Amino acid sequence: MAHFFCELATRAVGGTPGNGTVIPFPITQFQLSDILSLTAVHINRTLQVLRQAGLLEIADRSTHRILDWNGLARIGEFDPTYLQLGPRSLDEVTYA
Repeated sequence: MAHFFCELATRAVGGTPGNGTVIPFPITQFQLSDILSLTAVHINRTLQVLRQAGLLEIADRSTHRILDWNGLARIGEFDPTYLQLGPRSLDEVTYA
C-alpha cells in the first residue's frame, strides 16, 4: 500500500513528491481494497499503521497528505524510474 501511495503522489505531481504532498484520493477504503486485492480490514489496519508511523495523513475524505516521503518510499520499496514520467508530446505516443 505504501508503494501505491508513492506512485499516486509521483503521478500527481509529475515528479518527485516531498513531505506535505497532497494526493487527491476520493475513494473509500472498500474501493481501495478492491484496487489492491486486499480485505477491507487489512486496508483499515494498514492505513492505521501508516498514520501511526507518521508517514501518511488522511486530510479529509478526498485527500491524503504524505508526511514523510522518504519513509513511505522506503517502506514501499518505491523506485519511480519505472514510471517513465519524462516530458512527452502527443507526437511521441505510439499505439500498438
